[in-house]
Amino acid sequence: RVELDKDKVKRIVKHIKQDYHHNWIIDNLPSASIMRDISGTEKKHFSGGFPIGFVDRKSKDPYIFNHVNIQLDYHQLDPFPERYRVVGFS
Repeated sequence: RVELDKDKVKRIVKHIKQDYHHNWIIDNLPSASIMRDISGTEKKHFSGGFPIGFVDRKSKDPYIFNHVNIQLDYHQLDPFPERYRVVGFS
C-alpha cells in the first residue's frame, strides 16, 4: 500500500486526464490494451501500451488502474518442442 500526498495525487490525476500510458515490452514486443467499446465488444489496441487510469464519463472522477492481467501469446519452436517463443502480449 502506498500513501500519496496531495501534490502526488494532483500529478497522477493530471496524467490520467492527459491519457498517460504504461509502456511495457516483453521479448521486444510492445504491449496491447484490450478494452470494451460502448456495445461491450472487445477491442485490442496496439499503440502506446495501456492507460494508467480513466475518467468516469458521468461523475468526471479519475480512477487509477491498480491491477493488471497479462495474457501471453506463444508458440512452440520447431524443431525444439521443449522451447517456446513469445509472439504477443496484452
